[in-house]
Amino acid sequence: ARLRTRSTRTGMGFDVHRLADGEELWLGGIRIPHAQGLLGHSDADVALHALTDAILGAIAAGDIGQHFPPSDLQWRGAPSSRFLEHAASLVQAAGGRIEHVDLTIICEAPKIGPYREVIRARIAELLQLAPD
Repeated sequence: ARLRTRSTRTGMGFDVHRLADGEELWLGGIRIPHAQGLLGHSDADVALHALTDAILGAIAAGDIGQHFPPSDLQWRGAPSSRFLEHAASLVQAAGGRIEHVDLTIICEAPKIGPYREVIRARIAELLQLAPD
């Protein structure tokens, strides 16, 4: 469905995965060195999953599980960047434009501060936005 002209929409997304041994840690499209990683069907990048759900919600297009079901083996280990880019393409196909996203990552470890700017840059790149 086409979006109404001059319609402002906001979506909210949330995601949680548990830490596990033997997994890589991906946050915001960046691999972060850590003793454990997030466990999930794809790369389990909770940051990109939350943004994907927020974007899909803003255009009333369901959620990440509907577009990329965990039961579908083709998504096993898939980079979550594909999910975010898909959601953004749906916005564009509907005549919309993503102007800004905001993300909160809640974790005790690792410290996000040292990776903040590279995560911002990667998300901006994936959504074709300026980092600011």
